[in-house]
Amino acid sequence: MDFRALFGPDRPSAEVELQRLRHFLIRTFEWGRYGDPEDLADETILRALKLYRDERAKGTDFSSYVVGIARNVHREECRSQCRERRSGLEPGEGRTAPPRLDETIYVRQLVAKLDPADRVLVLDYMSGEVSGARSQVRVRLHRAIKKLKKIARA
Repeated sequence: MDFRALFGPDRPSAEVELQRLRHFLIRTFEWGRYGDPEDLADETILRALKLYRDERAKGTDFSSYVVGIARNVHREECRSQCRERRSGLEPGEGRTAPPRLDETIYVRQLVAKLDPADRVLVLDYMSGEVSGARSQVRVRLHRAIKKLKKIARA
């Protein structure tokens, strides 16, 4: 995308404006102390440049739009770090190792003991292919997991 179209035909002023926004975002993300401030600032600007075309037609100011995108990027970073802390991982660290073979076999044996509808639901959920109304799927999945726990205890 040609970002100069956002600021007019004056290329130097467009570059200066983007550098000013990037510097502002870096300082803002440094203050929040989440993730790498430069990466977050770059992510924010890239998202804003991709999505701004529709907003420009509405008359939205680019700087204001970038601040809104930055808020969303910051929230995503906070949430991902919270998830990593809850899972016992250090921030930025991925899952360490795949499950051991004997654990995988045990889980497959447990899932095989479920009735067919629950088995399909659990396997679809694990592969990321669940379809249907979100609340209904969560309820059905919760019940299927309770059945799995009951089978595991038996």
